[in-house]
Amino acid sequence: MNGNKILIYGLFLLLCVPAMPQDTLVSANDTIPLTNDTIIITPPHDTLRPANELYQNTWSLEHVRHRRLEHTDTTILELITPETPVFSMPARDFNVLSKYGMRSGRMHTGIDLRQRPTDTLFAVFDGMVRMAKWYSSYGNLVVIRHANGLETVYSHLSEIHVQPFQTVRAGESIGLAGRTGRATTDHLHFEVRFFYEHFDPNLLIDFEEQCLRVKTLMFVDGQLVLETEDTTDVEEMTDESEDNVLE
Repeated sequence: MNGNKILIYGLFLLLCVPAMPQDTLVSANDTIPLTNDTIIITPPHDTLRPANELYQNTWSLEHVRHRRLEHTDTTILELITPETPVFSMPARDFNVLSKYGMRSGRMHTGIDLRQRPTDTLFAVFDGMVRMAKWYSSYGNLVVIRHANGLETVYSHLSEIHVQPFQTVRAGESIGLAGRTGRATTDHLHFEVRFFYEHFDPNLLIDFEEQCLRVKTLMFVDGQLVLETEDTTDVEEMTDESEDNVLE
């Protein structure tokens, strides 16, 4: 590999894509119930391609981490495309309370952003709401599946403003920050997942500059690949319980 060239996060394009709010709502497509927990999405479903194919048209209504599917292919996720050109930060006027990683001997599966209880939270990319409900230690929670297969998770909300199968745009309000579930202060616990497995949101978003770090991500056998000039590292997406450190 060229010595003066560094590739990070798969097909790396280092840039700072500014967050741009957008408040357009699009109606959701019909669905066919499969079980109490999982449904099959009625094709065609243009707003969620190629995610439909990646997840085999399945949609868990009850769990953030759904264990029925495995992903063993190499997949490149485009974050910014002509069809989805907009990105938004999940919150405004925040400071980072706790980062992703081990904390007090337990895995903290996202990043915590301090908020006031009346602060509005926003969809990071265009997508469709997969879950919008009370969920154990997460409290009031919203999960959005995006067309490229990525999922973003927003928890501890004081109010939820969306519902499952609702299509949302980047920058659209999804609820208000709070301290529901296992939380000791008002904040947003934000996660990023692919095939239900979490990875460090800071690899995707620069929370200090409030912009995207990359335009593409590469996953090999379900794991995020980090390529550098000397070696190829794999960012492990650990198989942790959903009852994580969320405070």
